[in-house]
Amino acid sequence: MKIKKAFIKFWVFISTQGADDKSGQQGKMITLLNQAAFLTAIGTLFMAGFCLVTQPNVFYLTITSLMVVQYSLIIIIHRYRKPFLAQKYIVFITSLWIPFVVVLTGTFFSQSIAVMTTIMLGYFFFHNNKKLQIAAFIYNSILYLSATTYIAFYPPLITVEDLPFDEACVFILSMTWIYVIYNVRETERQNLISDLVLKNKELEERTEELKRFSYIASHDLKSPLRTIISFLGLMERDLKKGSVDNLAHNLEFARSGAQQLNYLVKDVLELSKINTNKPKVKKKINLNSTLKKVMLNLNSEIKEKNVVVNAGELPTLICNEVEFTLLFQNIIQNGIKYNEARQPVVNIWSEEKDDIIQIHFEDNGIGIESNYFQQIFVQFKRLHTDEKYKGTGLGLALCKKIAKSYGGEIEVQSVIGKGSNFTVTIPVLVE
Repeated sequence: MKIKKAFIKFWVFISTQGADDKSGQQGKMITLLNQAAFLTAIGTLFMAGFCLVTQPNVFYLTITSLMVVQYSLIIIIHRYRKPFLAQKYIVFITSLWIPFVVVLTGTFFSQSIAVMTTIMLGYFFFHNNKKLQIAAFIYNSILYLSATTYIAFYPPLITVEDLPFDEACVFILSMTWIYVIYNVRETERQNLISDLVLKNKELEERTEELKRFSYIASHDLKSPLRTIISFLGLMERDLKKGSVDNLAHNLEFARSGAQQLNYLVKDVLELSKINTNKPKVKKKINLNSTLKKVMLNLNSEIKEKNVVVNAGELPTLICNEVEFTLLFQNIIQNGIKYNEARQPVVNIWSEEKDDIIQIHFEDNGIGIESNYFQQIFVQFKRLHTDEKYKGTGLGLALCKKIAKSYGGEIEVQSVIGKGSNFTVTIPVLVE
């Protein structure tokens, strides 16, 4: 049992040399190359041992020992964080033993398989560099053809050796390196498929957003415009008649329509900013300061409805301040707007669990029926008429977009007549 644990520990140590600070595809490739290099070195050592037992030959033992060192160097190069150098070393240096052994001993050990494997590795390693791909192909082809041509016309330079198992060993070890190519390529393919599925999902979401926007353009934008045009027309007619009795009334309706149009355009623009792929300006933001800015923005609404906002100590996050200002403002504004209590109350607090931060917004508003918990985060989805509660149906959709853009989520728990609790969950981001 102890031997098994020691072997596993040693195997992990060898495999992760130079890969412990790498993530994703690069880390996986370094690990696989280390494993393949180690197995090749062990396989070559086995060939040397077999030679020593069956027919000792100083020259053969020297060659195989040098090969053990040669493949062990791959792990050492990785240890010093030089993955690209290790790849060039594998393709252009390790293959030198093939023509060297052929010319010196005349041995036939499936060297063509070993050369083709090396060329495949070059094609795989340098897929972003055509010049290196071509250079690897030409270089290894010349090495192989030169050695094979020489031995076809001339005897070996030193001795004739042809051990019975070296061909099988070279074949097995070549398959080990081909496994590296296959494994990483397969992982890459799966990643591409996953990315494609994700992109298709995003495309479907964008298509759905465009459909909703088309509806807005044909309905919601037209509705306040019609209101403005209609009441301006009435005002114009009354003014021509010299009547000003209904002027204030009509002006109020026109102003209300203009306000609704302004809110709608503003929310659509804010939503479009979140949808862009432009890099965000992120820095350490104290959310207590963000809350203070939001309270100033909502000062008139808070005073008008005599709202009490209770806030605990909030964390510092690496984020875009504008986005989190919008997030806080929309949720708090909802707690104020959809609230018929004598004194509206909004409680805000946070808690940290493992590697996530949860920010809670609890109000004593009218509440939401459980079957609408998901629908309220859909763009332009409204549960109330504009006459009762004015809005655009974009506020909570915008909050969800912001939370998701940070790898987070927003959820709601609510009881009709008692209020709602919105929970924003955000992973702890590091610089």
